[in-house]
Amino acid sequence: MYKSSNTVGLNGTKSFPVKDER
Repeated sequence: MYKSSNTVGLNGTKSFPVKDER
């Protein structure tokens, strides 16, 4: 799953357009 947004992720960090293992 790929996230391409500048919002806060589940781990409290910014979600960059990188591979998300969740």
